[in-house]
Amino acid sequence: MPLHAAAHRHLREQTRHGHRVLAALAVALALLCLTRRAGGEAPLTVDSPAFKAARKLLPERFQRYETSRFVVFSDAAAVWSGQQASRLERVHHQFERFARQMNLQPRPLRHKLVCILFSRRDDYLAFARTNDEAQASWIAGYYAPAADRVVFYDLQDDAGILDARRKLEEMQQEIQSMEREAGAAQNIGLSRQADELRANAVAYRRHVDRERRRLEDFAQSVSVATTVHEAVHQLLFHTGVQAAHVDYPVWISEGLATAFESDNTDLPFGPDREYEPRRDEFFRLLQAGDLLPLRRLVQIVDLGGADEPQVRRIYHQSYALVIWLHRFRRDELRAYIQKMRQMPPGELSSRQQIAAFEAAFGDADQLERAWLRHEYTQLAERPSSQLAEANNDSPHP
Repeated sequence: MPLHAAAHRHLREQTRHGHRVLAALAVALALLCLTRRAGGEAPLTVDSPAFKAARKLLPERFQRYETSRFVVFSDAAAVWSGQQASRLERVHHQFERFARQMNLQPRPLRHKLVCILFSRRDDYLAFARTNDEAQASWIAGYYAPAADRVVFYDLQDDAGILDARRKLEEMQQEIQSMEREAGAAQNIGLSRQADELRANAVAYRRHVDRERRRLEDFAQSVSVATTVHEAVHQLLFHTGVQAAHVDYPVWISEGLATAFESDNTDLPFGPDREYEPRRDEFFRLLQAGDLLPLRRLVQIVDLGGADEPQVRRIYHQSYALVIWLHRFRRDELRAYIQKMRQMPPGELSSRQQIAAFEAAFGDADQLERAWLRHEYTQLAERPSSQLAEANNDSPHP
Protein backbone atom coordinates (compact mmCIF):
# COMPACT_ATOMS: atom_id res chain seq x y z
CA MET A 1 0.00 0.00 0.00
CA PRO A 2 1.45 3.46 -0.87
CA LEU A 3 2.52 5.47 2.17
CA HIS A 4 0.02 8.27 1.58
CA ALA A 5 -2.84 5.74 1.30
CA ALA A 6 -1.82 4.09 4.58
CA ALA A 7 -1.58 7.50 6.26
CA HIS A 8 -5.00 8.45 4.90
CA ARG A 9 -6.56 5.24 6.19
CA HIS A 10 -4.94 5.77 9.63
CA LEU A 11 -6.23 9.34 9.68
CA ARG A 12 -9.74 8.19 8.80
CA GLU A 13 -9.63 5.52 11.52
CA GLN A 14 -8.43 8.05 14.10
CA THR A 15 -11.09 10.51 12.99
CA ARG A 16 -13.78 7.87 13.35
CA HIS A 17 -12.44 7.03 16.80
CA GLY A 18 -12.52 10.72 17.71
CA HIS A 19 -16.11 10.98 16.50
CA ARG A 20 -17.07 7.98 18.63
CA VAL A 21 -15.38 9.50 21.68
CA LEU A 22 -17.10 12.85 21.14
CA ALA A 23 -20.45 11.12 20.63
CA ALA A 24 -19.99 9.14 23.84
CA LEU A 25 -19.07 12.34 25.72
CA ALA A 26 -22.14 14.11 24.33
CA VAL A 27 -24.35 11.24 25.49
CA ALA A 28 -22.75 11.27 28.94
CA LEU A 29 -23.28 15.03 29.30
CA ALA A 30 -26.89 14.78 28.13
CA LEU A 31 -27.62 11.97 30.59
CA LEU A 32 -25.97 13.95 33.39
CA CYS A 33 -28.46 16.74 32.76
CA LEU A 34 -31.33 14.25 32.75
CA THR A 35 -30.36 12.84 36.15
CA ARG A 36 -31.08 16.15 37.86
CA ARG A 37 -34.53 16.03 39.40
CA ALA A 38 -36.66 19.14 39.29
CA GLY A 39 -37.88 21.09 42.31
CA GLY A 40 -35.40 19.64 44.78
CA GLU A 41 -37.01 16.19 44.62
CA ALA A 42 -35.09 13.43 46.32
CA PRO A 43 -33.29 11.23 43.77
CA LEU A 44 -34.92 7.92 42.99
CA THR A 45 -33.11 4.76 43.95
CA VAL A 46 -31.96 2.44 41.21
CA ASP A 47 -32.37 -0.55 43.51
CA SER A 48 -35.52 -2.55 42.76
CA PRO A 49 -36.56 -6.14 41.96
CA ALA A 50 -36.82 -5.12 38.29
CA PHE A 51 -33.26 -3.75 38.31
CA LYS A 52 -31.81 -6.79 40.05
CA ALA A 53 -33.61 -9.19 37.70
CA ALA A 54 -32.42 -7.36 34.58
CA ARG A 55 -28.83 -7.20 35.80
CA LYS A 56 -28.90 -10.91 36.55
CA LEU A 57 -30.37 -11.89 33.19
CA LEU A 58 -28.20 -9.74 30.92
CA PRO A 59 -24.63 -10.48 29.76
CA GLU A 60 -21.74 -8.37 30.98
CA ARG A 61 -21.49 -6.52 27.65
CA PHE A 62 -24.57 -4.47 28.51
CA GLN A 63 -23.77 -0.90 29.48
CA ARG A 64 -25.81 0.98 32.04
CA TYR A 65 -27.24 4.45 31.46
CA GLU A 66 -29.22 6.43 34.03
CA THR A 67 -31.53 9.41 33.94
CA SER A 68 -33.47 10.83 36.87
CA ARG A 69 -36.31 8.31 36.41
CA PHE A 70 -34.98 5.47 34.28
CA VAL A 71 -32.12 3.01 34.24
CA VAL A 72 -31.28 1.64 30.80
CA PHE A 73 -29.28 -1.52 30.07
CA SER A 74 -28.00 -1.59 26.50
CA ASP A 75 -25.63 -3.42 24.19
CA ALA A 76 -26.55 -1.04 21.36
CA ALA A 77 -24.73 2.08 20.16
CA ALA A 78 -24.17 4.72 22.84
CA VAL A 79 -25.82 7.49 20.80
CA TRP A 80 -29.06 5.57 20.23
CA SER A 81 -29.09 4.35 23.83
CA GLY A 82 -28.76 7.91 25.07
CA GLN A 83 -31.51 9.06 22.71
CA GLN A 84 -33.80 6.35 24.03
CA ALA A 85 -33.09 7.33 27.63
CA SER A 86 -33.91 10.94 26.79
CA ARG A 87 -37.15 9.91 25.08
CA LEU A 88 -38.23 7.94 28.14
CA GLU A 89 -37.83 11.06 30.27
CA ARG A 90 -39.95 13.00 27.78
CA VAL A 91 -42.64 10.32 27.97
CA HIS A 92 -42.72 10.69 31.75
CA HIS A 93 -43.03 14.47 31.41
CA GLN A 94 -45.96 14.19 28.99
CA PHE A 95 -47.58 11.45 31.09
CA GLU A 96 -47.47 13.78 34.13
CA ARG A 97 -49.04 16.55 32.03
CA PHE A 98 -51.87 14.20 31.02
CA ALA A 99 -52.37 13.07 34.61
CA ARG A 100 -52.71 16.69 35.73
CA GLN A 101 -55.21 17.39 32.95
CA MET A 102 -57.26 14.40 34.06
CA ASN A 103 -56.71 14.86 37.82
CA LEU A 104 -55.71 11.19 38.04
CA GLN A 105 -53.23 11.60 40.90
CA PRO A 106 -50.78 8.84 39.92
CA ARG A 107 -48.57 7.41 42.65
CA PRO A 108 -44.96 8.66 42.63
CA LEU A 109 -42.36 6.38 41.08
CA ARG A 110 -41.03 3.97 43.69
CA HIS A 111 -37.66 3.64 41.96
CA LYS A 112 -36.05 4.18 38.59
CA LEU A 113 -37.90 2.28 35.89
CA VAL A 114 -36.03 -0.36 33.92
CA CYS A 115 -35.52 -0.37 30.16
CA ILE A 116 -33.49 -2.91 28.15
CA LEU A 117 -32.13 -2.17 24.68
CA PHE A 118 -30.79 -4.78 22.26
CA SER A 119 -28.66 -4.04 19.23
CA ARG A 120 -29.66 -7.31 17.54
CA ARG A 121 -33.22 -8.38 16.82
CA ASP A 122 -32.44 -12.08 17.35
CA ASP A 123 -31.16 -11.39 20.87
CA TYR A 124 -34.26 -9.34 21.60
CA LEU A 125 -36.57 -12.12 20.40
CA ALA A 126 -34.71 -14.77 22.41
CA PHE A 127 -34.89 -12.63 25.56
CA ALA A 128 -38.60 -11.92 25.05
CA ARG A 129 -39.42 -15.58 24.51
CA THR A 130 -37.25 -16.95 27.33
CA ASN A 131 -37.76 -14.38 30.07
CA ASP A 132 -41.06 -12.61 29.42
CA GLU A 133 -43.05 -15.25 27.49
CA ALA A 134 -43.61 -12.58 24.87
CA GLN A 135 -44.13 -13.32 21.19
CA ALA A 136 -42.53 -10.11 19.98
CA SER A 137 -41.57 -10.99 16.40
CA TRP A 138 -43.88 -8.36 14.89
CA ILE A 139 -43.12 -5.42 17.17
CA ALA A 140 -39.97 -3.43 17.96
CA GLY A 141 -40.64 -3.31 21.70
CA TYR A 142 -42.91 -4.45 24.49
CA TYR A 143 -43.84 -3.86 28.12
CA ALA A 144 -43.54 -6.81 30.52
CA PRO A 145 -45.96 -6.10 33.40
CA ALA A 146 -44.79 -8.92 35.67
CA ALA A 147 -41.17 -7.78 35.40
CA ASP A 148 -42.01 -4.05 35.27
CA ARG A 149 -39.67 -3.33 32.36
CA VAL A 150 -39.79 -2.19 28.77
CA VAL A 151 -37.65 -3.91 26.14
CA PHE A 152 -36.70 -2.68 22.66
CA TYR A 153 -34.30 -3.47 19.83
CA ASP A 154 -32.58 -1.08 17.45
CA LEU A 155 -34.57 -1.05 14.22
CA GLN A 156 -31.33 -0.71 12.30
CA ASP A 157 -31.19 -4.51 12.71
CA ASP A 158 -34.76 -5.10 11.55
CA ALA A 159 -35.03 -7.64 8.74
CA GLY A 160 -37.31 -5.43 6.65
CA ILE A 161 -35.05 -2.40 7.05
CA LEU A 162 -31.95 -4.43 6.21
CA ASP A 163 -33.63 -5.91 3.12
CA ALA A 164 -34.70 -2.46 1.93
CA ARG A 165 -31.15 -1.18 2.40
CA ARG A 166 -29.78 -4.11 0.37
CA LYS A 167 -32.15 -3.26 -2.46
CA LEU A 168 -31.11 0.38 -2.33
CA GLU A 169 -27.47 -0.69 -2.47
CA GLU A 170 -28.22 -2.81 -5.55
CA MET A 171 -29.87 0.21 -7.14
CA GLN A 172 -26.79 2.28 -6.27
CA GLN A 173 -24.61 -0.26 -8.07
CA GLU A 174 -26.87 -0.02 -11.13
CA ILE A 175 -26.32 3.74 -11.13
CA GLN A 176 -22.55 3.26 -11.04
CA SER A 177 -22.84 0.79 -13.92
CA MET A 178 -24.81 3.35 -15.95
CA GLU A 179 -22.15 5.97 -15.26
CA ARG A 180 -19.41 3.59 -16.44
CA GLU A 181 -21.39 2.85 -19.59
CA ALA A 182 -21.78 6.58 -20.15
CA GLY A 183 -17.99 7.03 -19.86
CA ALA A 184 -17.35 4.16 -22.26
CA ALA A 185 -19.83 5.57 -24.77
CA GLN A 186 -18.18 9.00 -24.56
CA ASN A 187 -14.76 7.46 -25.17
CA ILE A 188 -15.84 5.96 -28.48
CA GLY A 189 -17.61 9.09 -29.66
CA LEU A 190 -21.23 8.20 -28.83
CA SER A 191 -21.91 11.53 -27.16
CA ARG A 192 -25.70 11.44 -27.45
CA GLN A 193 -25.91 7.96 -25.92
CA ALA A 194 -23.50 9.03 -23.16
CA ASP A 195 -25.65 12.09 -22.36
CA GLU A 196 -28.79 9.93 -22.17
CA LEU A 197 -27.09 7.45 -19.85
CA ARG A 198 -25.86 10.25 -17.57
CA ALA A 199 -29.31 11.85 -17.47
CA ASN A 200 -30.88 8.50 -16.58
CA ALA A 201 -28.25 7.95 -13.88
CA VAL A 202 -28.97 11.38 -12.36
CA ALA A 203 -32.73 10.75 -12.30
CA TYR A 204 -32.22 7.27 -10.86
CA ARG A 205 -29.88 8.65 -8.18
CA ARG A 206 -32.49 11.20 -7.14
CA HIS A 207 -35.04 8.41 -6.82
CA VAL A 208 -32.67 6.27 -4.73
CA ASP A 209 -31.77 9.20 -2.47
CA ARG A 210 -35.47 9.96 -1.98
CA GLU A 211 -36.26 6.33 -1.12
CA ARG A 212 -33.31 6.18 1.28
CA ARG A 213 -34.57 9.24 3.14
CA ARG A 214 -38.05 7.77 3.31
CA LEU A 215 -36.69 4.52 4.70
CA GLU A 216 -34.65 6.26 7.40
CA ASP A 217 -37.56 8.53 8.31
CA PHE A 218 -39.87 5.51 8.56
CA ALA A 219 -37.45 3.58 10.78
CA GLN A 220 -37.01 6.61 13.04
CA SER A 221 -40.77 7.19 13.25
CA VAL A 222 -41.53 3.57 14.14
CA SER A 223 -38.75 3.44 16.73
CA VAL A 224 -39.85 6.63 18.51
CA ALA A 225 -43.58 5.83 18.44
CA THR A 226 -42.93 2.32 19.78
CA THR A 227 -40.78 3.69 22.60
CA VAL A 228 -43.51 6.13 23.60
CA HIS A 229 -46.26 3.51 23.37
CA GLU A 230 -44.58 0.93 25.59
CA ALA A 231 -43.26 3.47 28.11
CA VAL A 232 -46.81 4.77 28.57
CA HIS A 233 -47.97 1.23 29.40
CA GLN A 234 -45.20 1.02 31.98
CA LEU A 235 -46.07 4.35 33.58
CA LEU A 236 -49.81 3.67 33.66
CA PHE A 237 -49.34 0.46 35.61
CA HIS A 238 -46.35 1.43 37.76
CA THR A 239 -48.11 4.57 39.04
CA GLY A 240 -51.41 2.81 39.67
CA VAL A 241 -53.43 4.71 37.07
CA GLN A 242 -54.15 1.19 35.87
CA ALA A 243 -54.17 -1.63 38.40
CA ALA A 244 -52.09 -4.74 37.76
CA HIS A 245 -54.79 -7.07 39.10
CA VAL A 246 -57.54 -5.83 36.74
CA ASP A 247 -58.36 -7.56 33.45
CA TYR A 248 -58.72 -4.42 31.33
CA PRO A 249 -60.51 -4.34 28.00
CA VAL A 250 -58.16 -3.70 25.07
CA TRP A 251 -59.76 -0.39 24.10
CA ILE A 252 -58.66 1.51 27.21
CA SER A 253 -55.17 0.03 27.61
CA GLU A 254 -54.22 0.30 23.94
CA GLY A 255 -56.29 3.41 23.37
CA LEU A 256 -54.31 5.30 26.01
CA ALA A 257 -50.96 4.02 24.73
CA THR A 258 -51.73 4.79 21.08
CA ALA A 259 -53.08 8.22 22.03
CA PHE A 260 -49.60 9.14 23.28
CA GLU A 261 -47.75 7.96 20.18
CA SER A 262 -45.51 10.50 18.49
CA ASP A 263 -42.54 10.50 16.16
CA ASN A 264 -41.09 13.68 17.70
CA THR A 265 -40.72 13.73 21.47
CA ASP A 266 -39.27 17.25 21.37
CA LEU A 267 -42.84 18.52 20.95
CA PRO A 268 -45.81 18.00 23.31
CA PHE A 269 -47.67 14.73 22.73
CA GLY A 270 -50.52 12.82 24.32
CA PRO A 271 -54.32 12.48 24.04
CA ASP A 272 -54.72 16.22 23.42
CA ARG A 273 -52.61 15.92 20.26
CA GLU A 274 -53.20 13.89 17.10
CA TYR A 275 -50.78 11.30 15.76
CA GLU A 276 -51.40 11.45 12.04
CA PRO A 277 -50.51 7.84 11.08
CA ARG A 278 -53.17 6.58 13.52
CA ARG A 279 -55.67 9.24 12.53
CA ASP A 280 -55.28 8.45 8.82
CA GLU A 281 -55.77 4.73 9.39
CA PHE A 282 -58.87 5.34 11.50
CA PHE A 283 -60.36 7.58 8.82
CA ARG A 284 -59.75 4.85 6.23
CA LEU A 285 -61.70 2.42 8.39
CA LEU A 286 -64.46 4.97 8.92
CA GLN A 287 -64.64 5.74 5.21
CA ALA A 288 -64.86 2.04 4.37
CA GLY A 289 -67.55 1.39 7.00
CA ASP A 290 -65.19 -1.10 8.61
CA LEU A 291 -65.48 -0.17 12.29
CA LEU A 292 -66.52 -2.53 15.05
CA PRO A 293 -69.74 -1.64 16.88
CA LEU A 294 -68.74 0.28 20.02
CA ARG A 295 -70.71 -2.08 22.25
CA ARG A 296 -68.57 -4.94 20.94
CA LEU A 297 -65.29 -3.03 21.02
CA VAL A 298 -65.49 -2.14 24.70
CA GLN A 299 -65.95 -5.78 25.72
CA ILE A 300 -62.82 -7.18 24.01
CA VAL A 301 -60.21 -8.25 26.56
CA ASP A 302 -58.12 -10.68 24.51
CA LEU A 303 -56.74 -10.45 20.98
CA GLY A 304 -55.86 -14.13 20.83
CA GLY A 305 -57.10 -15.60 17.57
CA ALA A 306 -57.59 -12.20 15.92
CA ASP A 307 -55.94 -11.80 12.52
CA GLU A 308 -53.73 -8.84 11.69
CA PRO A 309 -56.43 -6.69 10.01
CA GLN A 310 -58.69 -7.20 13.03
CA VAL A 311 -55.93 -6.27 15.48
CA ARG A 312 -55.14 -3.13 13.50
CA ARG A 313 -58.83 -2.22 13.39
CA ILE A 314 -59.11 -2.51 17.17
CA TYR A 315 -55.98 -0.44 17.82
CA HIS A 316 -56.90 2.38 15.41
CA GLN A 317 -60.48 2.52 16.65
CA SER A 318 -59.38 2.52 20.29
CA TYR A 319 -57.00 5.38 19.53
CA ALA A 320 -59.75 7.54 18.02
CA LEU A 321 -62.18 6.71 20.83
CA VAL A 322 -59.76 7.73 23.60
CA ILE A 323 -58.82 10.94 21.77
CA TRP A 324 -62.52 11.87 21.49
CA LEU A 325 -63.34 10.94 25.08
CA HIS A 326 -60.40 12.96 26.35
CA ARG A 327 -61.62 15.97 24.41
CA PHE A 328 -65.37 15.77 24.95
CA ARG A 329 -65.99 13.36 27.88
CA ARG A 330 -63.00 13.99 30.12
CA ASP A 331 -64.85 13.72 33.42
CA GLU A 332 -66.48 10.47 32.34
CA LEU A 333 -63.13 9.09 31.14
CA ARG A 334 -61.59 9.87 34.51
CA ALA A 335 -64.53 8.21 36.29
CA TYR A 336 -64.11 5.09 34.15
CA ILE A 337 -60.36 4.85 34.80
CA GLN A 338 -60.93 5.26 38.53
CA LYS A 339 -63.78 2.74 38.59
CA MET A 340 -61.81 0.12 36.67
CA ARG A 341 -58.84 0.16 39.04
CA GLN A 342 -61.22 -0.69 41.89
CA MET A 343 -62.47 -3.82 40.15
CA PRO A 344 -61.80 -7.15 41.87
CA PRO A 345 -59.06 -9.44 40.53
CA GLY A 346 -59.96 -11.90 37.83
CA GLU A 347 -61.61 -11.86 34.44
CA LEU A 348 -64.66 -9.68 33.98
CA SER A 349 -67.59 -11.03 31.99
CA SER A 350 -68.83 -9.23 28.89
CA ARG A 351 -71.83 -8.07 30.90
CA GLN A 352 -69.55 -6.59 33.57
CA GLN A 353 -67.41 -4.86 30.95
CA ILE A 354 -70.33 -3.12 29.29
CA ALA A 355 -71.87 -2.29 32.69
CA ALA A 356 -68.65 -0.59 33.81
CA PHE A 357 -68.49 1.32 30.51
CA GLU A 358 -72.08 2.52 30.65
CA ALA A 359 -71.83 3.43 34.33
CA ALA A 360 -69.23 6.02 33.33
CA PHE A 361 -70.31 7.08 29.84
CA GLY A 362 -74.02 6.34 29.64
CA ASP A 363 -75.71 4.27 26.95
CA ALA A 364 -73.07 2.88 24.59
CA ASP A 365 -75.24 3.24 21.48
CA GLN A 366 -75.99 6.91 22.17
CA LEU A 367 -72.32 7.59 22.86
CA GLU A 368 -71.34 5.86 19.63
CA ARG A 369 -73.70 8.05 17.61
CA ALA A 370 -72.30 11.24 19.17
CA TRP A 371 -68.72 10.08 18.64
CA LEU A 372 -69.16 9.04 15.01
CA ARG A 373 -71.08 12.21 14.13
CA HIS A 374 -67.99 14.12 15.17
CA GLU A 375 -65.67 11.79 13.26
CA TYR A 376 -67.70 11.96 10.05
CA THR A 377 -67.65 15.76 10.26
CA GLN A 378 -63.87 15.72 10.68
CA LEU A 379 -63.50 13.27 7.79
CA ALA A 380 -65.57 15.50 5.48
CA GLU A 381 -63.26 18.43 6.23
CA ARG A 382 -60.09 16.45 5.59
CA PRO A 383 -58.48 16.72 2.11
CA SER A 384 -58.93 13.44 0.25
CA SER A 385 -55.32 13.62 -0.95
CA GLN A 386 -54.13 13.51 2.67
CA LEU A 387 -55.65 10.06 3.13
CA ALA A 388 -54.46 8.83 -0.26
CA GLU A 389 -50.85 9.83 0.41
CA ALA A 390 -50.65 8.54 3.99
CA ASN A 391 -48.29 5.69 4.71
CA ASN A 392 -50.18 2.46 5.31
CA ASP A 393 -47.54 1.16 7.73
CA SER A 394 -48.12 1.81 11.43
CA PRO A 395 -45.67 1.52 14.29
CA HIS A 396 -48.10 -0.77 16.11
CA PRO A 397 -50.92 -3.04 15.03
